[in-house]
Amino acid sequence: MKKKLTVLTMAVIMLLTSSGCSVLTQETVKKNRPKDFKVVVITDDKSANKERYTSIKTTIKKYKDDLKEQEEKETGTPERKKYVQELVLPADITKDMPSVEAKIKKLAKDKRVQAFVVSTEQVGLLPVIEKVKKERPEITTIAAPMQENANYLSEAMDVVLSMGQNERAEAMVQTAKKMGATRFIHYAKRDDLKDKNIQLRKDAIKEFCKKSGLGFAEVALSDYTDEAGKEKMKQILTENIDSQIKKFGKDINVFGASPDLDEVILEKDKQSKYIVAEQSTPDPSKTYPEVMGFKISKKHKDDYMYMSDRISEGAKRYGLSNRLAGYQKPYDVFLPAFAIDLAVEMADRDLTQEDITQKDYLEAFVEKNYGVSSEFKNYSEAMYNYQVFTIEHMVY
Repeated sequence: MKKKLTVLTMAVIMLLTSSGCSVLTQETVKKNRPKDFKVVVITDDKSANKERYTSIKTTIKKYKDDLKEQEEKETGTPERKKYVQELVLPADITKDMPSVEAKIKKLAKDKRVQAFVVSTEQVGLLPVIEKVKKERPEITTIAAPMQENANYLSEAMDVVLSMGQNERAEAMVQTAKKMGATRFIHYAKRDDLKDKNIQLRKDAIKEFCKKSGLGFAEVALSDYTDEAGKEKMKQILTENIDSQIKKFGKDINVFGASPDLDEVILEKDKQSKYIVAEQSTPDPSKTYPEVMGFKISKKHKDDYMYMSDRISEGAKRYGLSNRLAGYQKPYDVFLPAFAIDLAVEMADRDLTQEDITQKDYLEAFVEKNYGVSSEFKNYSEAMYNYQVFTIEHMVY
């Protein structure tokens, strides 16, 4: 059963804020807490989601490097040591659930383990997490994300983090409007709209355009099964963009629902100069490098600020400065790293569920640790521990 926010809790937060004390500096010390602690990350293997897997590996390495540096410099009273390790799930947990459950329970027996971060698209782990919580109720559990029923997630996990299609649509429309768009053109193949998430996002974009006073048009493109069909679809897309510009001018925002539309839209934009607030996959390592004419070396494969700088250089070269935008980091890279850092912060400073499910706390944490603005809100009024979020767009 989740602890509900009380009047007392809110009063304490208001007191800390009014007295000039940042919400990020709150700390309580539990009795008999372990000297050192571990955070365990449960996730899928590289083949399931390369970006997420690499992000987790990179974050774990960061803590290993910090630990090594701390041990080398340690003098006087040592700091608490922070260990982060992963448990990689099999490709299909339903075929090996007893083994998965045994591994998780074994990890939970280690009293140094203070948090589980679960980041997987597979379903079926929540009953295992519930068993762990019965044995070790002090362990913090964070979903980042998990593809389970929202109500069940909120009940079973301490903190649930997710970027919803509705929130992404709203942020996209707001960014397009700030960039000067007067109309939003949504392109999608018929096959694209069979995807429930794409359909929901499209409907949400339409609704937010209406609320924001932006014109909205959706254009259906033909599906294809071979290269000739693909080339025909590209031609139709290009011709339709020309017709939209002829009707409404260059201050239109053009959005494609799937990656195969992104390249066409961005290549065409180098000549036509319309607005692209976001790609179908808002990742600076996707499509932008090819279109802007640069390669990502092994040295820079995880350096998203470097990629953004190169995209900005390309935008300037093609006369597209302030006409292109996207996320500084892709969702699958940002979310697991954020969840791990949050779990470490909770364990290190003995923060409670109520502490870190406050909108102000989470937004301040993101600003402090990643240098970007964000917006968090409850999934629903009753689910204060289920937080959906967006991070600010970077305009190139």
